[in-house]
Amino acid sequence: MVNDIAVDKGETRVFAATAAGIYQTNLFAYRKAGSADMQGDGTELVALGGSSEAVFSENHIQYPSAEASVVAISLSYDGSLLVSAARPGAVRIWDTASRQCMRTISDKQLGTGVTQLCTRLAPPQLGGAKASFSVGLHRPEVISEQAIAPKLASISFAPLQRVAQEGGVRTTTAFEATVKSRLVDSAEDMASFDAMLNVEAPYSQTARADAWLLDSLRPSGGSAEKQIADVLQQMELLQRYHARTRRLNDELYQGAFTVGKLDAGMAMLLTEDYQLIEFPSVLLPKGVVLGSVVNIDVGRDRGAEQRQRNEFRELQEQILVDFGTKQPKAPMIRVGHTTQTWTVLEWEPLDLAAAELRSLHLYRDGQRMMQSMPSSLDVANSVLAIKTSGLDVDHEYEFKIEMRTSAGTLFSNAVTIRTHSLENLSGVCVCFGECESQEEIENMKETVKRIGASWTDQVSMSVTHFIARYKAGPGCEAALRYNIPIVKPDWLLACEANGKLQPAIKYYLD
Repeated sequence: MVNDIAVDKGETRVFAATAAGIYQTNLFAYRKAGSADMQGDGTELVALGGSSEAVFSENHIQYPSAEASVVAISLSYDGSLLVSAARPGAVRIWDTASRQCMRTISDKQLGTGVTQLCTRLAPPQLGGAKASFSVGLHRPEVISEQAIAPKLASISFAPLQRVAQEGGVRTTTAFEATVKSRLVDSAEDMASFDAMLNVEAPYSQTARADAWLLDSLRPSGGSAEKQIADVLQQMELLQRYHARTRRLNDELYQGAFTVGKLDAGMAMLLTEDYQLIEFPSVLLPKGVVLGSVVNIDVGRDRGAEQRQRNEFRELQEQILVDFGTKQPKAPMIRVGHTTQTWTVLEWEPLDLAAAELRSLHLYRDGQRMMQSMPSSLDVANSVLAIKTSGLDVDHEYEFKIEMRTSAGTLFSNAVTIRTHSLENLSGVCVCFGECESQEEIENMKETVKRIGASWTDQVSMSVTHFIARYKAGPGCEAALRYNIPIVKPDWLLACEANGKLQPAIKYYLD
C-alpha cells in the first residue's frame, strides 16, 4: 500500500512511501537507439512510463530503511535530500544520490504518530538556504481538552554533509554515517560524492548511474543553480520589505492582533502573519472578548538599557573590589596586663573584608584552651581583649589566636609572657571604693606607690583588687561583674609589711 509520494522539481524521479519501506523510481533511462541524441556507447535518453509503456517493478529502487511502515515523505527544493517518517515516530533524512541516512530525529512527542511532512527553504533571518520541515503530530490529549487543531512543532536543521565510506568497504549500517565534508550545493555534492564512491560499496553502481542521469537532464550553463540562487535572493528582498512595512521606525513596532483565546491569566493573540503570541490578559483593555482586534505598541528604551548596563558594571566592579581584591587579615595580638596568675591579651580590630567570622580560639603553648571567646565580629571588635587565668607563678607561656572565617582559617602572631613572682608587685592594680574618708584613700595611694603597684579610678579587666570599707556604689557592682576580689584596706598594708603578694581570701569584705 502506498501511503505518500513525492516528485522532484525536474520530474525525473518519483519516491513512494509504502508499508514495505521507501522506493525510488527513475522516470528517465538510457536505452540503445539510433537517434541524434545517442551517446558514445550507443545509448540515448528516453522517458519511462506514460501512455505507451508502464514502469515495471524491476525499475524501483528500495531505500535501506530500518522501519517497514513509512507513512510520509518529502523532498528538499533541489531534490538532494529526502525526509521520511515511519509509523513508530522515527523521522529520517536521506541523501538521494547515495541513499544514505544522514540524520535520525527521535523525540518523545513524535511517538504519538506523524501524519504529514513538508520541506521548505528557510527564511534569510534564520540563516539562508537551510533544509527544514514541519511535523504534524497527533495530540489526543490536546484535542480532547481544547477544540483546536493538532499542535504543530517546527524543527530546523543546518545543511547536512555527506561522506564517503572509509576503507572502501562499508562495515556498519546505512544509519551510522558520520559528518565530515561540507559542499556548496547538490550538483557539486553529487559530483564529489560520485568521485569518492567505491565500486565495492553498497549502492555505488546505482548512485553512479543516478548522478550520470541527473547530470544529463540538468540544463546547461548552470541555469538550475542560477534559478535557485535568484529565488533565494528574491525571498530575502521580500523579507526585508515585509519587515520595513511593519516597522514605523527602528525603535517602535506597532501591530494589530486578533484575540484567539482569552482566560483569567493569559490571552492568545494572532498576528497578521498568523503567528501565535502569549500575552497577559490583565494588560488588555476592558471589554476585550474573543475575536477582538487590539493594537500593541512595543518600543525600545535605549536610555533605560544604558542605565541598566551602567548599574550592572558598577555592581560588577563593587563585587570585584569586595570579594576579589580584599582578603581577611590575620589578627594582631599584644600583652595587655600580667600578674602572678593571669594575663590580659589584647588585639587590633579584626578586618575580615567580605568574609564572615565563624569562631575564635585561644592557644597556649600550642594547645587549644577551653577559653570563652567572642562569638561575633561586633563583640570581638568591641571588647578587643580577653583575660586568661589559672597560670602558674613565675612561669613563661606563649599565646596565639586562631580565627576561623568563611574565607579560611588565619592565625595571629605569637606573644610570649612570663607571670610575676610573689615578690614582684608591679602587676598589682587596685581601684578604690567607699572608704572612711578621702584622707584614707590618699594614704592608700601612697602605699601603692611604695610597693611598686598601680591604681586606677575605673574598674576594668586589668584591675586585680577592689579596696573598700563598704560594699556600695557603682564601682563595687562593676567589680562583681568582672569577678574582681573586693578586699579591705588591711590587705594592702599586709602586702607592704610582708614584701610580697598576700592571699586575698583572708581580707574579703563581707
